[in-house]
Amino acid sequence: MDVFISPSELLGRAEELRSYQKASKVAPRYFLLCHTMELILKAYIASRRRITVDELKTLFGYNLTKLLNEAVRLGLNVSPSAENNIEKLIEARSEYAIHPMEAVNRVLVIEYLVERDIDALFKAVRQKLTD
Repeated sequence: MDVFISPSELLGRAEELRSYQKASKVAPRYFLLCHTMELILKAYIASRRRITVDELKTLFGYNLTKLLNEAVRLGLNVSPSAENNIEKLIEARSEYAIHPMEAVNRVLVIEYLVERDIDALFKAVRQKLTD
């Protein structure tokens, strides 16, 4: 039996992670930020089309690029600067996994840039959920 995922549940999870992310140290904050963004994008996708938990895993997994592209394709309005900052975060994510010590400063700068963008994503997705 297919289990459909609730956009509101995903957004709620993202909001919880966001509060943890703000209070964490550098490395955990960064990973929580990535996971928060993943859940926001999945919430948007689930709000625009019926999708099961398994379909989300199969089609997108944890791939932020695929999730962002699908959300934009489904009508999520992301500013060019936000999209650019999110792409930098995605690049840093793979760099951090390979060279964690060298990537820390880069991650901190990107995290600073993405802070305002993630708040804008929350706002856009919340608005779509209430439409």
